[in-house]
Amino acid sequence: MSARRGRVWKDTTTGRWGYVVDVAPPGEPRKQKRRRGFASKGEAVAELGEITGAVADGSYVGTSKATVAETIADYIETQHAAGKIRAGTAASYRHLLTKRIVPSIGALRVQQLRVGHLDHLYVRLLSTGRERGEGAGLSPGTVRLTHALVSGALTWAVKKGLVTMNVASRATVPESHVTETATWTAAQVDGFLELVADDEDHALWHTAARTGLRRGELLGLTWADVDDDYLDVKRNLTTVAGALVVGEPKTRRSRRRVPIGAETAAVLADHRRGQRERWVALGIRPETGLVFPAVDGRPRRPLQVTKRFAALVAASGLPRTTFHGLRHARETWLHDAGVPLHTIAATMGHSPTMSLATYAHSGDEGLAAIRALDDGRNARRALP
Repeated sequence: MSARRGRVWKDTTTGRWGYVVDVAPPGEPRKQKRRRGFASKGEAVAELGEITGAVADGSYVGTSKATVAETIADYIETQHAAGKIRAGTAASYRHLLTKRIVPSIGALRVQQLRVGHLDHLYVRLLSTGRERGEGAGLSPGTVRLTHALVSGALTWAVKKGLVTMNVASRATVPESHVTETATWTAAQVDGFLELVADDEDHALWHTAARTGLRRGELLGLTWADVDDDYLDVKRNLTTVAGALVVGEPKTRRSRRRVPIGAETAAVLADHRRGQRERWVALGIRPETGLVFPAVDGRPRRPLQVTKRFAALVAASGLPRTTFHGLRHARETWLHDAGVPLHTIAATMGHSPTMSLATYAHSGDEGLAAIRALDDGRNARRALP
């Protein structure tokens, strides 16, 4: 064999065989791999053949000292910098890496990672995975999130030529046991809104129920995004490492125009009047322009909204649901009302499903139909 492709040689001192081979891709500077200590020429030739074949078809992966922790950290930062994951997601991934992965397999070289390492990691997290030392395990859902991070990082590492395969694809992942929460009927949503009619956050609960906006979208909404017919979703408020951050909506399709009925427009107008009166009474003039800020006009903590809603639901006697459950109830009502699937997907800001994969934008006619449905329901409710 030529020196460029590789050659075998015999150590005349030890009688052992070795090889040297150029592993650089075509067109790149020479990079050689050497190995010796084979008992026979045949063994050296066989391994050299495997390497030259891998180099030829582009599947060769050189030796790397990169650890599991370094690889996953690089993956997180690369994805965040490329805009493929949001700041909040990146922060959650870093937490999983630091608290769940690093203590067990973080120092292991990523090329040495095997399926068994991941199986043992997931079992340990399920049994004694919590941070505070009480011995309680993590939920299957949290372990599945950890697995998703590892698997995503390894898929990325394969593309980058750090490893030859994603061993996480063969790991044993715990089943997800999701606790079902009720999706309220239209009557239950109406009943809840009547019960909280005098609550300080009535406008927030009403808007959430009648538009299906996500929590962060509501808390990032400004008055410049509101008129009598639509809400324009342009921002999303999240908590990143304890700090409130107003950024882009969750996904590209989350940036959207959402129609509102006359009742919702009136609720928001009344809310704005009350808000202005409160600012005057307090002698402040907030510059955020947020529709649903904290009492001092600054951005509001999402967790505080979740806790307030949960307390109101518990006191209402209605089936237990989450704040996000208002979004599910809204979508269910739109489906039951016969709104076309593509229009529902657009107004809810969903990621596309297979049935909606070719859909791009909802027309004004479809959005106007949603306003008409809301107005028609309100008119029927007003009848004696």
